[in-house]
Amino acid sequence: MKTGLALTPLIAVLFFISSCNSGMNSSNGLLQELNKYCTAKGQESLDKTQSYSRVESFFSPSLKTCVQVEVQSGDNWEYDVLDVTHGFLNAPKLIKSPSPLTVSHYEYWQYANASAEGYWKEMDDSPGKKLVGNVAVSIGCDREERLCKESQALVFGGLVKPDLVEYKVSSWTATGIVAETDDDGGFTQCPMEHRLTVDFKSNSVIVVDYAKTPDKQKCAAESSPNSYTLQGGSIGIMGYDSIFSCSKDGINNAVTSKVNALNGDVIEHPYTDFLDDGSGGAAATNKTPAHPFTQAGCERALDKKLTELRGE
Repeated sequence: MKTGLALTPLIAVLFFISSCNSGMNSSNGLLQELNKYCTAKGQESLDKTQSYSRVESFFSPSLKTCVQVEVQSGDNWEYDVLDVTHGFLNAPKLIKSPSPLTVSHYEYWQYANASAEGYWKEMDDSPGKKLVGNVAVSIGCDREERLCKESQALVFGGLVKPDLVEYKVSSWTATGIVAETDDDGGFTQCPMEHRLTVDFKSNSVIVVDYAKTPDKQKCAAESSPNSYTLQGGSIGIMGYDSIFSCSKDGINNAVTSKVNALNGDVIEHPYTDFLDDGSGGAAATNKTPAHPFTQAGCERALDKKLTELRGE
């Protein structure tokens, strides 16, 4: 999905001025300036790899945001209306999508390897036990090398930091793996060690952080172990900018009243909470229409939506 920026203070100020000035000429002039701004934002967000038969941007007084019409031509034609400033639909944010973890395990004679992917999740979410950021990981273990390598992508403060952690395998049996590492090389006052446990039967991966030489006076915060389990799934920056779309597969229409009731924050809600087919029926994502839509049908539905968005 495309992403965009929140409405700038300029838009908010201009809209406030519009509400305070009842002169017809001033209102028309303001709307023209807003439309120019929206055209510029629309061009920034436009996917230059696509072929379009129509691109149009304007400010929607009813939604108080910039919208852009994009009609893709060719065999896979589609009619889209997008929120290009995320004033109506909230801006993208970090989303976790959990799924069952799968530990892949393969053995052939003296060769064996295991792997798993997901993100770390605290086993104890009490204060002082939580992760400082979101960590997506890919773990690969090789019995011949006696190593487990954890490739990390730490998402913290809006930045992504890559890292690689190597664990030395101390045990590899038919049921699982145990491996250990330290992370400071003895340069900190409270050195820590980490034990990685991979269980083939339960499809689980756990890492435990514990003090290497517990000192209750100097290392009170590190005196008790911290445990994390690998959650299957993914972490990603996701957003939803589609106000309207129409293709052969049907219509997805964002219902203004429902989106406003959710304060525009729709990304973690099921489509049934805010989408319909433009006429109160089920959206295409929830129910495929009995017959494929035609371009003429999409054009009529688009005209109806644009009338609503322009407040005509």
